[in-house]
Amino acid sequence: MLAAILDRPLLSAEFGAARLLVAEEHQGPVVALAHALPPVEWLMSMDDQLGRELCALLSRSLVELEAVAVAPGARGRGLG
Repeated sequence: MLAAILDRPLLSAEFGAARLLVAEEHQGPVVALAHALPPVEWLMSMDDQLGRELCALLSRSLVELEAVAVAPGARGRGLG
């Protein structure tokens, strides 16, 4: 899985940036994370219909949730 992610081409800054959110115990370890990024493939497929300017604007407003993970001991607390 990691190799597939690393083999992806880098995204232009025009299409926004990925977001990684983490939840930590108070002064403790990370117990949950969420990774999201703009739906670049969809936006690029819509470039002809919507135009590059609107696609770039949408990339800053829309995200595609790629992953959510919660440590077993932190589950059931609304973190995921």
